[in-house]
Amino acid sequence: MDKFISPFIQSQFPAFYNDQGPNFIAFMRAYYEWAEQTDLTDTGSGFIGKARSIPDYLDLDSTQQQFVTHFTNTYAASIPVDIAADRQLLVKHILDLYRTKGTPRSYELLFRLLFNEDIELYIPGQFVFKTSDNDWVVPKYIECTDSPYLPQLVGQPIYNSSLSAEAVVENVQQKVVNQRTINVLYLSAVSGTFKFGEQILSKSVPALTPANAPTVLGSLTAIAINNGGLGFNVGDSLSVQGSGVGAIARVVSAVDQNGKVTFALINGGSGFSLSPNIVVATTYNLNISGLSGVFSAGDTLLDTTTNANGTVTRANSSFIELINFTGTPQYSFNIGDSVTGSNGAAANLTAVFGGAGAGAGFNVGGLINQELYQINPDIITGYTSTIIDPPAGGVGFNVYINTQSGVFTVGNTATSSANVVMLEAITATANLVANGETFSNSSLGLANLYVYDAEGSNGSMLIFATGTDSSLSSSNLVPGIKLVSNISSSQVILTGVNPKTTITANATIFSQNTSMLGVQFGSGMPHGYFVHGATVTDTQTGHTAVVNNVIRTTNWGSFSGNPGTSIPNNLDTPLYIALQFLTKQVGTIAFLSNLNPGSGYTTNPYVDINELTITALGQNDGFGSIKGHNAVVTDSVLNAKGIATAVAVVDSGFGYNPDETVYLQPANSSVVVTGTSIVLDHGKGQGSWTSDKSFTSDTQKLLDSNYYQDFSYEVVASRMIGTYESLVRNLVHPSGIALFGRYQFKDVQTSSVSAAVALSLTQS
Repeated sequence: MDKFISPFIQSQFPAFYNDQGPNFIAFMRAYYEWAEQTDLTDTGSGFIGKARSIPDYLDLDSTQQQFVTHFTNTYAASIPVDIAADRQLLVKHILDLYRTKGTPRSYELLFRLLFNEDIELYIPGQFVFKTSDNDWVVPKYIECTDSPYLPQLVGQPIYNSSLSAEAVVENVQQKVVNQRTINVLYLSAVSGTFKFGEQILSKSVPALTPANAPTVLGSLTAIAINNGGLGFNVGDSLSVQGSGVGAIARVVSAVDQNGKVTFALINGGSGFSLSPNIVVATTYNLNISGLSGVFSAGDTLLDTTTNANGTVTRANSSFIELINFTGTPQYSFNIGDSVTGSNGAAANLTAVFGGAGAGAGFNVGGLINQELYQINPDIITGYTSTIIDPPAGGVGFNVYINTQSGVFTVGNTATSSANVVMLEAITATANLVANGETFSNSSLGLANLYVYDAEGSNGSMLIFATGTDSSLSSSNLVPGIKLVSNISSSQVILTGVNPKTTITANATIFSQNTSMLGVQFGSGMPHGYFVHGATVTDTQTGHTAVVNNVIRTTNWGSFSGNPGTSIPNNLDTPLYIALQFLTKQVGTIAFLSNLNPGSGYTTNPYVDINELTITALGQNDGFGSIKGHNAVVTDSVLNAKGIATAVAVVDSGFGYNPDETVYLQPANSSVVVTGTSIVLDHGKGQGSWTSDKSFTSDTQKLLDSNYYQDFSYEVVASRMIGTYESLVRNLVHPSGIALFGRYQFKDVQTSSVSAAVALSLTQS
C-alpha cells in the first residue's frame, strides 16, 4: 500500500483546472501533504500518514520508539527497564526465550540479556545415588591369524564361516606376547560366538575370501582345575600365568578338604638360586621296638618280609621316617615285620602309618643378600688318585698303524722316535686348526707339516707338528709366515718357532692286530709319546709299522666337556674344554612362590632344598651348616579350607594356547591353583560400568528430598540469588521445580606467585 497520496492529486482533477484553478490544486496537494505527516507528537496532523503507517508500527524493526514500551509491556512485562541488552532487540526475540523455557539454554540467554554474564547450571538430581542406574559394558575381541585385509575391516560388519556369529570391527591392533605377534579385532554389536578355527569374512571387503581369510585363534574361555590350592573364597580374583598374558579368573566355588600341606619359610639360608633342587616327598612313618644298632638319615631300610624299602630321613630309638620307596610292585610295611638298615641296625615294627598324598610343592620366589659365584660344577674327587696310563689293566694308548712289516708280539716293547717342532701361531681364519691336518706353504717350500696336537681357540694357538726334517729344519719356517691347511683351508700366522726336538716313546704291547697296537707305559723306562708318521719298532722281533693315529685310553669321560656334542674327553683334552665353568647368582631365599598344597597327605612330607653346585663347594655358612643346603622350610598337613574347585574366566587376556598348564594366583598370596586352559571362543575383557551413578562416592549423594532430588536445580552465577530470582521464576522457571542459587566469585588474575581463586556459597 502506498503511504503517500499527494503526488497523485493533480492527476485527479480535470485538465481545465490546470489552467483555471492551479491554486486550488496546490491547496489540495498541500492539504494532503499535511495529512500524510507521521510525526506522532503533532496530534492535529498526519491522520493519513499515521493510518497508512500502521503496518510499520506493528514491526519492531520500523516502529516508532514510543511504541516499543507498549510492545515491552505486552510481551515482556516482567523484564526490567534497565537491562544490558537492546530492549527493541529483546522484544523482537522474546519468543526464543519463551520457547526454551526450562532448558539450560533459556537460563544462559536470560542472564546474557539481563546482565551480559555467563552462568552455569548444576542439576543435583544427576548426582543422586540410585541403585541399578548404570550400564555394564564387556569388551569383546577376536585373536586371529594375520591377513593383509585386516585394516580394511575397521568399521565394517564381519561374520564367521559357520554363519553363526556377526559383529562390527571397531579397531585392529597387534600385540606382542612372549615374542609372538597376535592380531586382535575389537568388536561391537556382537551376536553369536566366533569360535576357534573359524574364518572371519566380510561382505564389505569382497577381496576377503575363504582362501585368504584370517582364522580365529580363540581366547582363554575356561580353565579346568587340576589342583585347587587352599585359602580361597568365592569371588577371589586370580591372575592366570601361562604362555599368554593378562587373563583374570574368579573363584566361583570352593570346598574344605583334609590332607593339604602348608609350607612356611623359617630360614632362607644362603647360596641359593631361583631354581635349586627342591624335593617334597611323601613319607612313611614307622614305630619300632627291639632296636639293635642305630638307624641314621640316608640309610636304606628293608622290610625282610615284604621287601618294602625306603630311605631313612630321620630316626630315633622308637621312630623312623622313610621316603623314596622302590620296587615293582609297590610293597608295604606291616606291623610285626622285621626291618634292617644298610648299616646293620635292626628293629621290629609296632605301628605303620602314612605313605599317602601327592602334588605338594613350591618354588623359590625371590632372593636377597645376593652374591656372585664363579664355579666349576664338575666333581673330580673320584679322579684325585687316578694313575695316568697305569702299567696294567688295558689302559694306555691305542696306536693305529699301517705298512706293517710283520706281526708285533704282546709283551714285547714297542719303541719309536720322531722329530717335532712346537709352533706358536695366531688364527687367520674362522675355522680352527684341528688334529690330523697337514699344513704347507708352497711358495716357501714348506710341505706336509702334520699337526698331531693343536691347543687353543680363536686367537692364539700352540701347534705341535711333525714331518720331514727338511721342512722342520727349513730356514723359511720362521715367525711371520702363513701356513695353510691342505684339508680344511684353516690358516695361521706363526708368531714363534721353537727348535726341532726328538720325541722317543717306549711302551709295553698288551694287545695287537693288523691295524692297532695297544700299548701301556710301565715303570723304569722313559715314556715319551708316539707321534703320527713315526716308525714304531718291536724291539724284540724288529718288525716295524708306521703310526697314523694315537688315542689315549685313560678317559675322564664323566666330565661334561663340549656340552651338546658327543666328543669324548680323555687326558689329552684341555681342561677348559673338559670342564664346565659357570657364573651363578645366589643369595638368601626371601619368600616361597607357587605354593601347591597337593592332596591326600596323611603325614608331613619330607622337604629338602639343595643348590647342588654350591653345596658341592662345602662352604661353611658360619653357623655350622653348608651354603646351598642350609634353608629351613617347615610343613604341616591340615584340614584345608577354601580349595578352589571351579573358576570363571572374567578376562581372556591374550596369547594363551589350548590345553596348556596354567597357574592361577591371587595378588596377595603365594598359593597357586593349577589348571588346564580351554581356548575356544572369542575373547572378553573384565568389563566396566559406564559411570559411577550406582556407587557411593564423593560425587554421588544420597537423596534428601530437598536439594539432592530429581526436581531441583541450581544457578551458579557471580551475583546473589536475590538479584535475579524473581526474573528467573517469572520468565524461565518451570513449575514444580526447586530453585537454588550459588554465588561464585572467580578471580582469574594470576601471576607467577598466585593462582586462580574460587569462592562459592549456595542459597535457596
